[in-house]
Amino acid sequence: MAPRKKKDPKRRNKTTPKQKKRQYFPRKKVNTTKETIVYLDTSPPCIRDAQYRKEVTYLGITNDLVRRLKQHNGMLKGGSKYVQRNMNEYLTNVFFIGGFKLRADAARYERGLKDSSATGIGSTILLRRIDKIRKTLFNERVHRKAPLSKDLPITIYWRKYYYELYNRDCKSRDQEIKWPDYVTHKIIKE
Repeated sequence: MAPRKKKDPKRRNKTTPKQKKRQYFPRKKVNTTKETIVYLDTSPPCIRDAQYRKEVTYLGITNDLVRRLKQHNGMLKGGSKYVQRNMNEYLTNVFFIGGFKLRADAARYERGLKDSSATGIGSTILLRRIDKIRKTLFNERVHRKAPLSKDLPITIYWRKYYYELYNRDCKSRDQEIKWPDYVTHKIIKE
């Protein structure tokens, strides 16, 4: 066997060219000033294709809603596999929920809204999904690790058409529309 070479004590503290490159070009920092939101998107039912007769709803989180919607609709690279498999024509935004201090809080909230055992009442898949979210918001915590719901300043930003559609559907069934006290609603002008 060949004897081991001794390491040069002077070489030990020197940086390699790759390490120098990392020092001068640090990783791109993520913009953390944008608020993370939970959003609900929908795709209208497609009548011409027998395979896709149902409408598609998608609940997710993002800090850039416009970019994420473009990704789902195929204008930008990205998007979710679920939407790519099940999308009929295009996705439109129904509403988004703001007021989360941390991205982790928004992610836990999204998980709680997706996994909720509450059943929604409505004439379409979208309206049932909205009603399920409304019922879930009445829970003290929507997920076991999520912060207390009443401690978050939750605001739901609605698209006007879907807000009126949900209210009309509830009134047609003589259902009282009641939301938790800590939730505020704002309608987005389009």
